[in-house]
Amino acid sequence: MCTQQLGQLNEVIEEIEDLGYALYGVSADTPAAHEALTEKIGLSYPLMSDPEIMFYREAGIIQPQASTVHRGVVIYSPEGERLYQQVTDDPATVLLQHLQLNR
Repeated sequence: MCTQQLGQLNEVIEEIEDLGYALYGVSADTPAAHEALTEKIGLSYPLMSDPEIMFYREAGIIQPQASTVHRGVVIYSPEGERLYQQVTDDPATVLLQHLQLNR
C-alpha cells in the first residue's frame, strides 16, 4: 500500500477496533522501511514485511505467476480462514463497509 492508503486506514483504526477487528498492513518493504514510515506518518497499527510476496499470493491479490502486487483488503477469521478479499485503491472505505455489513 502507498502512504496515502496507510494514512486513510490509520484514520479509521479506532472504528475498525470498535467493531472487534485488528488491522495489519502488509508490504514487500523491509522492516526498517516500515519502521521509518510508521514514525513518519504516525501509524497506529503494525506493518508486516513480505519481501517474497507469499501473503499476496495466498490472499489472491496477485496472480500466481505475476510480480505486480495490487492494493487490497483481505479479512481473516480468528481461526485463519480467509473470509473476504478485494483489490481496491480505497481500502479504508471497502474495509469499513464490509465490516459494518457483516457484524
